[in-house]
Amino acid sequence: MTAEAFATVQAAAQPVVLKQLVADWPIVAAARQSDQAVTALLADFDAGLKVPLSILPPEANGLCHYDASLTGVNFRTTPQWLEDIWPRLLSPPTDGSGYYVQSLPTETYLPRFAEAHAMPLLPPQVQPRLWLGTHVATQTHYDLMRNIACVVAGRRRFTLFPPDQQANLYPGPDDFTPGGAPLSLPDIRNPDFARWPRLRAALDSAQVAELEPGDALYIPYGWWHQVQSLAPFNALVNYWWNDADAARPLPRLAFKAALVALRDLPDEQKAVWRHMFELFIFGDSEAAMAHLPAQVRGAYGELTPERLKALKAEIAAAFRA
Repeated sequence: MTAEAFATVQAAAQPVVLKQLVADWPIVAAARQSDQAVTALLADFDAGLKVPLSILPPEANGLCHYDASLTGVNFRTTPQWLEDIWPRLLSPPTDGSGYYVQSLPTETYLPRFAEAHAMPLLPPQVQPRLWLGTHVATQTHYDLMRNIACVVAGRRRFTLFPPDQQANLYPGPDDFTPGGAPLSLPDIRNPDFARWPRLRAALDSAQVAELEPGDALYIPYGWWHQVQSLAPFNALVNYWWNDADAARPLPRLAFKAALVALRDLPDEQKAVWRHMFELFIFGDSEAAMAHLPAQVRGAYGELTPERLKALKAEIAAAFRA
């Protein structure tokens, strides 16, 4: 696939399996030989830094999730040398516990990895991250980034849900988000519809993809996804990026500001602001202000660097008051 064709994929805002996109990567070639060949290849890139190893107890049932209080996680993380992690990953425990290395920035921990494993669809400044683990699952969540996930060893099953299924996925607390966004509470591997009745509707809309070494999956911005490792030893490389202007505050902050400013207004006042949002935020704001000369549109016009700076100062001052 070319970068131009991939731009069309992104515009469609749907998950797409990119079959054997990275089949020619050295780490995929190593996976065709053995799990030990994969760890040997990664050891060649090792920067000699301790990496965070997550350890799931047997009662976690292989699922990285909240703890019972919903204020912590059900696993512990400890720094380990990679050379000490390999035996744990290659000889998984038999008591039901699991091991997991999450979202390891290769630029820091495995320099030269990116150079040897080029991603043709993205600019070089989008750096890869490495995920390693035994037979574990990452709980259903979403990322406010675009994502290409490349399976390089083992097999993985991705279960994806469109953003409009959020209510049916019963998201956890927003104040504690292990990965930056709430986790869904139900375990879709063993759904309890009596406890989570709306989950059935979410599963009806789910898309499922099983990937083998060399396959990749494009996950659009905001799509919920659960990732299940299907082999005793698994490795994945992913790329997160966002084309939005980095100088602008994150949309999540605007959403939280709206919770403060709008959620508890009387219904008739919320209706006014709903119209404003639909017109100027989610609609064609250019058409809405076409009757005004560009130079007097203010915040409704082009957000130049100067205008953006002034608006950010105005917002910051309001929240300091």
